[in-house]
Amino acid sequence: MIVPDANLLIYAYDSKSDRQLSAARWLQEMLSGPDTFGLSWLSIGAFLRISTNSRLGSSQLRMSSAMDIVEEWLGCVPFGSSFQARNTG
Repeated sequence: MIVPDANLLIYAYDSKSDRQLSAARWLQEMLSGPDTFGLSWLSIGAFLRISTNSRLGSSQLRMSSAMDIVEEWLGCVPFGSSFQARNTG
């Protein structure tokens, strides 16, 4: 299973990053391709926290835009029995 870290998710939407095009292309291929792909809640949370930070200036996303992006990702990732939370207690 391929699970990207927050940096790759952030680069894919940071228009000022020199890594944006390659990160966006890779992410799109993963979301639409045949490989098993997953998203970590930690990476999603970091994407939301960092990409909406006002210190980014013109690269900052509005929270509503960032949430739309996350909803799009979640619509592309199949959730099955292997993704269900397990009771560890």
